[in-house]
Amino acid sequence: MTYFEFTKRFPDENSAIDFIVETKYKDGYVCPKCGCVHRVYRQKYNRRFLYCNNCKSEFSALKGTIFEHTHLDLRMWLYAINLVNVSHKGISALQLQREMGMGSYASAWRMLHQIRKAMENEEETFNCLVMLAVK
Repeated sequence: MTYFEFTKRFPDENSAIDFIVETKYKDGYVCPKCGCVHRVYRQKYNRRFLYCNNCKSEFSALKGTIFEHTHLDLRMWLYAINLVNVSHKGISALQLQREMGMGSYASAWRMLHQIRKAMENEEETFNCLVMLAVK
């Protein structure tokens, strides 16, 4: 996927959040506290959160993913995953920092480390995001 195609597909962070949440919960939202399926809704004020109307709890839709504790824009994560998928011989943290325009090497290293860990464990998160490179 080229950068132009990427920006067309994900024009803002909400579109990236929607892609990740809809990919993770393709069979429907499930409350981790009570297991309810029918009464779980997306929050309007923060698209990263879900609300269970059954047990009245709010939880992160990104829980259990590599994006769980991030403060970065999720488009940066998706583009970094795309760069890792596209590069034939791999990518270094320094190259990722340059490509992404990140100010901190530590942030680029952590991001790359999380992506590689997800690839190693074959997490559901990474498997669904590999579709990003395919589509």
